[in-house]
Amino acid sequence: MKSPPPHTIRDIGKRHWCIQICVLLGVFLATIAQASNGVKDLLTPAERLWLTKNQPRVVLAVETGYAPFVFLDANGQATGLAHDYLLLLESKLGVHFKQHYSPSLDDIFQKVRNGNVQIVNAVTKTPWRSKFLTFTDVYVSVPNVIVVSKDRPGRMREENLAGFRVSLVKSYAVTEQLTNTVPGIVPDLVPDDLTALLNVSFGRSDAAVIDLATASYLISRNGITNLRVAGEATYNIHLSMATPLGEPVLHDILQKGLATITDAERQEIHKRWISISGQSIFSDRRFWVSVGSALSVVCAALTASLIWNRTLRRQVALRTSALAKEKEALRESEAQNRALINAIPDLIFLNHRNGMYVSAHAYDPNMLYVPPETFLHRSVEEILPKLIADQFLKAFVDALEQATIRELSYCLTIDGRERCFEARVAPCTEDTVITIVRDVTERKRLQDQLLQAQKMESIGVLAGGIIHDFNNILTVILGCTDELQVSVALHDERSHANIETIQSAARQAAEFSRALLSFSRKQEMNFQPVALNDVITDTRKLLLRMVPKNIHFTLDLSGDTLTVMADSGQLRQVLINLAINARDSMTDGGQIQISTWLENLDEEAARKHGCEVSGDYAVVSVSDTGKGMDEQTMDKIFEPFFTTKEIGKGTGLGLSIVSGIIKQHKGWIQVDSKPGAGTVFRIYLPRVKAEIPRVTHGEPTAPAEGSGTILVAEDEALVQFFVKKALTKAGYRLILAEDGEEALRKFKENQDTISLVITDVSMPKMDGQTLCEEMCKINPRIKVIFLSGYTEEMIACKGISASQMRFITKPFSKEALLHEIQSILVGS
Repeated sequence: MKSPPPHTIRDIGKRHWCIQICVLLGVFLATIAQASNGVKDLLTPAERLWLTKNQPRVVLAVETGYAPFVFLDANGQATGLAHDYLLLLESKLGVHFKQHYSPSLDDIFQKVRNGNVQIVNAVTKTPWRSKFLTFTDVYVSVPNVIVVSKDRPGRMREENLAGFRVSLVKSYAVTEQLTNTVPGIVPDLVPDDLTALLNVSFGRSDAAVIDLATASYLISRNGITNLRVAGEATYNIHLSMATPLGEPVLHDILQKGLATITDAERQEIHKRWISISGQSIFSDRRFWVSVGSALSVVCAALTASLIWNRTLRRQVALRTSALAKEKEALRESEAQNRALINAIPDLIFLNHRNGMYVSAHAYDPNMLYVPPETFLHRSVEEILPKLIADQFLKAFVDALEQATIRELSYCLTIDGRERCFEARVAPCTEDTVITIVRDVTERKRLQDQLLQAQKMESIGVLAGGIIHDFNNILTVILGCTDELQVSVALHDERSHANIETIQSAARQAAEFSRALLSFSRKQEMNFQPVALNDVITDTRKLLLRMVPKNIHFTLDLSGDTLTVMADSGQLRQVLINLAINARDSMTDGGQIQISTWLENLDEEAARKHGCEVSGDYAVVSVSDTGKGMDEQTMDKIFEPFFTTKEIGKGTGLGLSIVSGIIKQHKGWIQVDSKPGAGTVFRIYLPRVKAEIPRVTHGEPTAPAEGSGTILVAEDEALVQFFVKKALTKAGYRLILAEDGEEALRKFKENQDTISLVITDVSMPKMDGQTLCEEMCKINPRIKVIFLSGYTEEMIACKGISASQMRFITKPFSKEALLHEIQSILVGS
């Protein structure tokens, strides 16, 4: 057999080795395939079948602005700590989910509810979100940290934030947790984490609380160099994946995938995004690979970089200096603002939209309804009465939604005293308002006093007008009864008694007229030293006739000499009015007692009682055992026309007159009463050291017969008739006029014969004062007697001396009129 050629043997050997290599390679690949088939699938066959069937419809939502957890890189691709977890999960499950980019969680939640999104890869579980989402176990936990300026030394905990202005991102869970658990914190609600950090960097806030990952990322990315982490908050961020409630199989698949992630894999992901030191965030493997590949470029550009760094240092130094100045200016501005706020005598609150008190400033803590520690971080609904709380909640919403200032008024009882407030609510941030509350109790009291004074003035004007006409009538009644008494035979006792009754009633009406004029401040008081006890004793007989027999009337008068400067007639009016009120309050009988004593008031006691000066005061007490009064009634008893009596049994002026008289005596009246326990009125009058004038009584003398011509100007026909009858009978010749113009005309016609003019002050066409001034231009020596229900101080006639004038107050008697005529004519 012929042996083969050598090259053929070599070729056969090569083919043999190739066959062997191919066989070995096939075995190796088969082994690998077998090993691969031998690994146990994470999912059950049913779950794998479900995933294969439903994967096309499953959409994963990616929040594009949640750095460093999920966000878009410079190329527009999703990246971040939570996204790395998602990529690892997809590799373990052997799937790739379809992604949908969304700018916010709110948008994602809306798409979940609409059925357009099936997976949310980075979300914190809350009660509200659990209504439409099912959450996996937490796969990322990151602590929230307290970030402060490097100028603020030391470690900090949450309780150290009390009194600090802390920047917090609104709607974050940590924001709600801190404002509810840290008393005294001053929240500065901001829209995002970067704003919070910049506020601290520029000194606008004292601290910020955000998660460590976000803080590391933003500080490094934005080149912020003056911040540090001072401590951790107790509330951490816990991220889970979530699926809609109607996707239980998808939830179980995600849960199984996350459960297979090892601690080493977790650490690897965290190293890429969170620096342990908090000073670098892109210290992952990809970053260093990029750095290695660009090392040659960096070396080539080293010189340019050094030059740039020197320039940058100068710019940084300049900017740092500017920032320091801005920070100092900001601190000065804050100090000025704090001083300004401390100087405002108001309450200032920061309230959340939901009514929660975030912070408070009280110029006077006594103005607060409750202490600060009991209402901060609680709602107005928990603190204030419901009606007032509802007003505030509406004002908060209106101020925020309408971007306007809302005002409201309310009253609260604080320490047993009602205090009135006015509040102004102004929008501050998107969800907070500033509420400024002012105590207007004193202003309201002064307004009420002004209203009362105006009311009293109006009543006084009304009383003055009525009394003028009333006194005209009384003048005629008294004058005619005097004439009637003279003409009736002396033995007709019955007629004389009736005439005296008429006269007594008319004089009482005249006293009432004087009291009303005193109330209206148009009646001059006749002040002189009087013995208070004597006035009470003299009034006792009249009071006994007014009080029925089933009411026991007693006096308990002091043994001290109680001399006061007073108008005795007005004091009697006060006692009568108080006794009538006491009588009317005891329809079934009882007791009235009038007591007097001497009391010394120091300055504080005088102020308390409303008296003008301190010193000795004579006190009169009028007490009864009647039905008494409640506080609301006592607050109104001195108001004009206020009465608790039935219609027709009271005018409501009695106590108003009493109050007016006592004030004119520089005294004070106070009342104590309780329903069913009777009433006590106490009157304080200043005691004086003066001799009481003695009154001598002589026999009245009849006026002398007169002569001459008198011009009488009186518009009231009845008064004119009475004056005409009285003066004609006395021997005078009269010229009558019904108004001022007629009187002036007749004076011009008879000026040579007229020796005296009697004129009413108030007349139509021309008043008495104008008439007097016009007559003085014709005859400066003319004598004038004025008739009026007012006082002499109201008449000031130009061009005539006091000796040429007399004044008679209505009502007056015939004797009084004749006496004044004789006095002024004889004086000539």
